[in-house]
Amino acid sequence: MLGRADFEVATALLAHRKVLTKNFTRTRQLIQTIDKTVKHLKVSTRMSAEEIFRGFKVTEGKDRFDERIEISGDLAACKVSAQDTHGAMCVFEFTGGQAGPRHLHHDQDEWMYIIEGEFDVEIGGQLLRAHPGDTVFLPRKVAHGWMPVGKMDDFFREVGRFTTTPIHEVLGIEGMVTLFKSHGMELSGAPLSGQWHVDEQGRIHRLA
Repeated sequence: MLGRADFEVATALLAHRKVLTKNFTRTRQLIQTIDKTVKHLKVSTRMSAEEIFRGFKVTEGKDRFDERIEISGDLAACKVSAQDTHGAMCVFEFTGGQAGPRHLHHDQDEWMYIIEGEFDVEIGGQLLRAHPGDTVFLPRKVAHGWMPVGKMDDFFREVGRFTTTPIHEVLGIEGMVTLFKSHGMELSGAPLSGQWHVDEQGRIHRLA
């Protein structure tokens, strides 16, 4: 063929390159699939074939792998794993009121979406207040930190609703304990002024 006068070397080489490229692409995909499968086989919780090669849904309140991850007693549920995205991204739902130390990421950006509560977020020395529905972008190599905002505002709003009947008469001791606990506080005793009594039904009475 090379000796023929009408043989077009460039055309033949381009056709040969096209075949090699197709084979290379297929081989690379196979290698990626093998690498992904090996990673899943090495983790403690193995995934099924359907989970590896198809989309999935994680139910509200559940973890991607049905694990229970706690950070200082607060739950962190994995919704999308880095294993699912070849390391491109992962998604966690964090439920709690703890604040971690300032830190930075060398290779990953961080993105927050506030579902409930308010948070003070510091990004490179700039302090921001994040409310429910807000998103916060924390770029890599920039120091950042965050902490939940206190719940005193909501506590005073709740107490202020009781304008006709004293709140302690309406809620009783159990209700008062629950109210304080739900706003990040603990009820530890009676007021400093007056004399108070809790009857057998849990009702609070002011004696003097």
